Amino acid sequence: MCLLCLLKCSLQADRCWGQTSTESVSWKSGADLQRELEHPITVTWGGATLRSELTQFANSRGIGVFIDRRIDPETSIDLQIRDRTFEQILWSVADQNDWSVCRIDNLFYLGPAGVAPRFLALWQQQKDQARRTRSSFHRFGTKTENVNWPFLSNPSATLTDLARRHRFEIIPPPKPTERADELESPLPHDLWPAIELPPLTIDEQVGLLLVGFELWYEVRATKNTIELIPFPIQDTAQITLGPYSQAEQLSLRDLRTEFPDCSIRRERNQFIIRGPVQRLGQINRQLVESVVTPPSNQPAKAGTAVFTLTTRATRKDLLLAIANDLQLQLRFAEGDWAELEQIIELAVEKVTLEELLSDVFKGTSLNYQIRDGKLEITR
Repeated sequence: MCLLCLLKCSLQADRCWGQTSTESVSWKSGADLQRELEHPITVTWGGATLRSELTQFANSRGIGVFIDRRIDPETSIDLQIRDRTFEQILWSVADQNDWSVCRIDNLFYLGPAGVAPRFLALWQQQKDQARRTRSSFHRFGTKTENVNWPFLSNPSATLTDLARRHRFEIIPPPKPTERADELESPLPHDLWPAIELPPLTIDEQVGLLLVGFELWYEVRATKNTIELIPFPIQDTAQITLGPYSQAEQLSLRDLRTEFPDCSIRRERNQFIIRGPVQRLGQINRQLVESVVTPPSNQPAKAGTAVFTLTTRATRKDLLLAIANDLQLQLRFAEGDWAELEQIIELAVEKVTLEELLSDVFKGTSLNYQIRDGKLEITR
């Protein structure tokens, strides 16, 4: 099957701010998530807007992605990738913009450069602490609830509501000013897009709410209380990466040779790594890139290709994506091509190339022919 996934920036304001649909996402976890993360994907993004399109892409696959508030949601993405994993695609987006990525249980975090490995290290430290202590706050490390923060939600109010519903107290960080409107707010004022994520524990939600403000938290051992603190800056840390289905094929010797300043060991399908934080991000990237996926299909033949896509894009961008998927050159005859700049919406499943192009050209005088490795558009 030939899978074409072309996502184009919506002109609607609510989608550009990342508002989710009213339909609930069917999140994947466990073995289902691992299979999805190993599935080869082909994408073509031409000028897509990060927040709306990456969220839509991830949600369609049942995978949660949390985008740090410091990442510009209007960032344009141009990407053409064939037969890559979801995580490899996410890293490609990050590489284009000097961002960082990490996987945290059943979701992925996308943040500023260098933040992801620090965030992952703190996240895992907090989990380890929860297992070792009996603080009343840490009991929330075993309770999960659906995360659906509404459009224009206030993270400070969301955090306060979590504390109220689950009966724990928050000690705010020291305020740099004594503005009256800040005295009762644990976090600076901000408004967020709609965010829907896989079920998370309460302490996981707290971590996601804090990281974008360069804050973290400490648990008071004898009280149901957390104290907000500046985000710790660690020189060295330890993280666990994985699981990887092909972990036994990844060479420990090569990793240790390339990263001699790190301690690296493998336990089943996971890697436990300790070393400089910057190195941890590099090793994470290398392990992700080393995962090999079987090709979803051989280079498609125009007569047998089958397409499934849901998109809103110009006719020209759609034709470029189709030509790329079929490994054809796109050619236009001379003339006025204003119709190619018109935005259309398509939602098709398992259609032939002829059926797809018929929908693309509907209402126009455009035609096409395929010959000598070229997709030629004519009138």
